[in-house]
Amino acid sequence: MVALEQVIDSLNARHHPRDTSERWLSCLLGLGDTETRRILRNAFARSDEVRELLENGEETLASIPRNTVQGEAEQSSSLNGAVSWGATAAISGQAISTNPTFVIRPIDHTRQGPIADLLVTSLREVSNAGLLARRSGVMLDPVVRERSRAAKRLLSAPENRALAGASPNRRTRADARRVRHPLGAFALRVDARRREPVSGSVLAPDLDRVTRQQLRLLHLVLELARVHDPLLVDEMALVAGPIRYVHPRNHGARNQVRGISVRNVLLDAPEPDQTRGEAWAALQRRAAGAPCRLVTNGEEVAAALSDIFARDQRADAAPPMERRSPTPVTPPPPIAGRPNAPAVPTSAGAAEPR
Repeated sequence: MVALEQVIDSLNARHHPRDTSERWLSCLLGLGDTETRRILRNAFARSDEVRELLENGEETLASIPRNTVQGEAEQSSSLNGAVSWGATAAISGQAISTNPTFVIRPIDHTRQGPIADLLVTSLREVSNAGLLARRSGVMLDPVVRERSRAAKRLLSAPENRALAGASPNRRTRADARRVRHPLGAFALRVDARRREPVSGSVLAPDLDRVTRQQLRLLHLVLELARVHDPLLVDEMALVAGPIRYVHPRNHGARNQVRGISVRNVLLDAPEPDQTRGEAWAALQRRAAGAPCRLVTNGEEVAAALSDIFARDQRADAAPPMERRSPTPVTPPPPIAGRPNAPAVPTSAGAAEPR
């Protein structure tokens, strides 16, 4: 039997970048939004990329490439900015004074940019990990707690308050790739780790037995059906080719059959404490009249898939139904006093006089 960690990693490999890891993990495990975000942020906070970011956090944020912005013009007696000589000559005239007044345009070095957006967003995710743990009512991991506090201290430092408004968008990563700065590659690596699904070694120990069974069965069906398409999020389901998966605990999937469906045939395996009869009765209730099959091992899964695909092949090879000949239309009787009434078309397309 394949280890559960390998099963989860194999399913993670089918995650498509178009779907956020939050939506994808929520559909895979049947969890709510808060619990899904907690798992993702805890896993991200424990990553090596976050450890490297926090170890050199102050130096990293200080080395973010800055964008030079000109401030508003002001008058000053000292040269503490870019001097506008034309404006200075206009207010002072040609007279030479011992206390000259200069028109200064101070230079404001801001650190807003694509690299700042990526790094600050990652730090914000780590900082919020502790808050989500308290909302979920679970004990926070000591490593996550310490890194969450360190990220919060970095973001609240006076020299980093200008970064509070950083927020990435769909063009941020493309812009960061064009920045010729050593920090750009590191910011992209941290951001990529933040958007990755959670590995099997992190998820497996905390999964309930229903989820474990569903993930094993989903992996087996995908392998035996030889479906190599990615698992795409479709509303509250994951879809790959003819296979559709809705977690049994996903109550947000309205009007959808929960479980693993292959061309509208619901497949399921009995739970460890269920007899085959009890499992079959539960499967029929969940199918709500749709076709279903109960499978207990790989041979039964292969047989069920063979029957489903063979049925579709027979349906495709069946000759089309012969069209019935149209029912002839009986023309109405002629109306007295109207010898020149217009013709009425019959079923054959010809026209008969009234």
